[in-house]
Amino acid sequence: MRPTVLFVTRNPVVRETSGSTTLILTLLELLRAQGCEVTVLSTLAYSRSPRVAFQARVPLPEGVRYRAPGYVQAAGILLRSFALKAWARDVCRASTKVALFRPLCLLMEWMYGDRLYTNAWDLTLPTAKELRVAKREAERIGASCVIANYAIWAPLFAELPAETTKIIMAHDLLSARVERMLAAGDSLDCPQISEAEELQWLNAADVVLAAQDTEATYLRERLQARVMTQPIVMKLQEPSQEVTPHRCLFVGGHILPNVSGMAFFLDEVWPRVRQAVPDAEFVVAGTIGQAELAGFQQPGVVRLGRVPRLEGEYNLAAVCVVPLVVGSGIKIKLLEALSFGKACVATSVGVQGLEGLTDGTIAVADTAEAFADEVIALLLSAERRKTLEQGAVRLAREQFGPSSEAVRSFLHLLLG
Repeated sequence: MRPTVLFVTRNPVVRETSGSTTLILTLLELLRAQGCEVTVLSTLAYSRSPRVAFQARVPLPEGVRYRAPGYVQAAGILLRSFALKAWARDVCRASTKVALFRPLCLLMEWMYGDRLYTNAWDLTLPTAKELRVAKREAERIGASCVIANYAIWAPLFAELPAETTKIIMAHDLLSARVERMLAAGDSLDCPQISEAEELQWLNAADVVLAAQDTEATYLRERLQARVMTQPIVMKLQEPSQEVTPHRCLFVGGHILPNVSGMAFFLDEVWPRVRQAVPDAEFVVAGTIGQAELAGFQQPGVVRLGRVPRLEGEYNLAAVCVVPLVVGSGIKIKLLEALSFGKACVATSVGVQGLEGLTDGTIAVADTAEAFADEVIALLLSAERRKTLEQGAVRLAREQFGPSSEAVRSFLHLLLG
């Protein structure tokens, strides 16, 4: 008998596509393919960071039920319009861009204290209300397996029956990410989580799902919980015949690693590329901060913002870049580019999780000069680009195809 699975998350999941969303959707699709009954529960309404509204843009796999208690859905919009805390959060978020809202934000912060969290990425521990809602939903559907989105959900497991299988989807090593950002001099976009805290949370699970083998090995040496590497399944695309020869592409959301990576690329790499290839064009797609990057006015840069469908942008791109200088976990933006058969240039941070697989598939460079040289070579040499494109297709098919050995092994071990 296949398990009844409850996937617990604070993140709405259906709101926008991102690396973490891709990991979640992959897992849900694999579970449904094995006949599991799956419910996704978002506890956002009862968290420290509720939103007044969000739009359901990302479809879940067929047969997956979605629950967001506290929100009312109308025409694809989920609303919590009468919750003062939700308005308070949105006012505080707006105050970072509109000074007029700052006094009101200070009042909201005084009223709510640590019960209100206004940073973009809420990795605080669940509130008592979130835990009650999650426990009640697990009981309602008779969940034999509860999967928690991030290690912060460890307190929930103490509320569940002993026979319930408890799984944490780790995504990446949060404490390592915090350390790298602090070492790089970046401000944090999440709480300052220590390694000891994170390991304690992860050990509350029966199974921990790591996003890549290097992190899985690290965790196996430190946890009693069983650690597995979660496979990622990408839909393989036919290589495009519409490529614009001197066009580069970056795709990314509004998170600090993307912003710092773009700052490195635009400030240090792109001027070198334009000097060698004067008509080169750099397209930036996604919600990556327009305000933070507004000061970079180099010629040839096109900022698209949110793009409903990325297929057209990938088809046109000659080169995809992943110039990250901090981060952890596997980079879905890189895998997506590989699935389109694209020639890619990435830093060592950008290829985390693919170490040992980059030869002949991804150009890796960490200094501005070396990164620029790789981009220039690919823009000017169709033969060099073709070599990496063929390597990308091969790597995507062997490692991230739906029938790969990694997928079959993972499902056998996870579900028995």
